[in-house]
Amino acid sequence: KVNGYSLSISLDSKYSKKVAELDSHLISVIYENRASLGLGNKIPFDAISGYDEFGTDGKYKRVLMYPYRKENGVKVYELDRYLPRLDMKILSTVNTSPHKLNVDAFNESREKLPDLNECNYNETIPSRSVVNAVFSLSRISIGSYGVVLKPGVVRQLLVKKESILPTDATLLVDNNDDDSDLDMQE
Repeated sequence: KVNGYSLSISLDSKYSKKVAELDSHLISVIYENRASLGLGNKIPFDAISGYDEFGTDGKYKRVLMYPYRKENGVKVYELDRYLPRLDMKILSTVNTSPHKLNVDAFNESREKLPDLNECNYNETIPSRSVVNAVFSLSRISIGSYGVVLKPGVVRQLLVKKESILPTDATLLVDNNDDDSDLDMQE
């Protein structure tokens, strides 16, 4: 049963820093307005922001997600192996067949790709693609769990598929070879 579609983008340090700044700003605003948001006037800053730099056990669920694995019930963060990520929703029509994804996608030549649906999105946006996304942030939601900035909704995608070099021919030349003859050597 499909409930919807999402896009998860790994962010390099430049972009993850910007999203972390957004999280820090929202944490400050939430702390300043904690009473009017229903969190109580006496809640400490750490209870909202979390008890470490990753936001563990905080009342604010961060937009920037850090990679971790569970080891004996404890989160072990793996920043040396994986990049932080940003999760977004892709609006879709799941009551039709095939499910239609409501997002405009373009290739690296800026040509519009065919409408995305459940049958063609894996070929159109394969794993390991480089993707630029235009997305909108919807709203802040408050509940018994705390405060969360709802995931962004993807509006447009620019997709650059991963380049895979052929493995049946060498693309290298010997330094002694004439550079003008760059034919593939088999």
